[in-house]
Amino acid sequence: DARKMFNPGENFGMLRNGTVLIIERRHTIINNDTIFLKMWNMHSMTYHLEMVAYNLNTPGRIGVLIDHYLKSETSLNLNDTSQINFSVTADPGSYAPDRFMVVFSTPTFAALPLTFTSVQASKYNNSIKIDWATANETSLKEYNLQKSSSGNNFTNIADINARNTTINNYEWIDAHPAEGYNYYRIEAVNSDGKINYSNVMKLYFGNENQRINIFPNPASENNLNLQLVNECVGKYEIALINSFGQTLMTKTIQYTGGSKIENISPQKNIPKGLYQLEIKMPDGNKKAISVIF
Repeated sequence: DARKMFNPGENFGMLRNGTVLIIERRHTIINNDTIFLKMWNMHSMTYHLEMVAYNLNTPGRIGVLIDHYLKSETSLNLNDTSQINFSVTADPGSYAPDRFMVVFSTPTFAALPLTFTSVQASKYNNSIKIDWATANETSLKEYNLQKSSSGNNFTNIADINARNTTINNYEWIDAHPAEGYNYYRIEAVNSDGKINYSNVMKLYFGNENQRINIFPNPASENNLNLQLVNECVGKYEIALINSFGQTLMTKTIQYTGGSKIENISPQKNIPKGLYQLEIKMPDGNKKAISVIF
């Protein structure tokens, strides 16, 4: 074992018994083995995390990176490099020292569950290509590729037969992507009707120099911003709408062009959940962005 030497910049290490290590000797991996990660001195930016594993892919073993802040789990490749992007914002949870941990599991009874080892959306000529890889396909009927313009209300755009072999790679090309953000997910349908979903993939298609963003997301009642870049000049009407269709906040801003960041924090208690930020643009068109509080 080797202790981590602290530095004035960002720090990342493994925590065991109150000591931060940069090298850790461990026993043979068993079910529910956990590597507790610790980070500190992080800056408000997007980081690229690489998890590199060699020869850990014993049959049946699964490794996941757990993100306590986003409440998400990302499957790790146990014999290759897994790449994960994460953002640090003004929200304390995004830079919490114990935000991440790695958990290994090795089920010993029953069939192993289907695992999405990777999912990716990328630009391909004038289209968007969806790639996904899986492990432990057993009695799987098909994959349904689903698409959404907002991250909600997904609809099927393609059905792909499952191969039902141990390790598989699939791809599909969306020849008609929408202008702006496109959201995709994979629905795996078992022969007995059970369903398993991949993580949601998000990709911007079109003129990237013209955009409307919100951040941070997840947001809070005191921290929500709207960014306009090279959009139409004029009046923008903002409305925050809950899942019952009720409007919780409205705001009007005057946009004069270029890049502008406008604070649109509700400044009142917002129950936790998923909301829609509806933006009415000067030409009358509307854009809806999902935001989590």
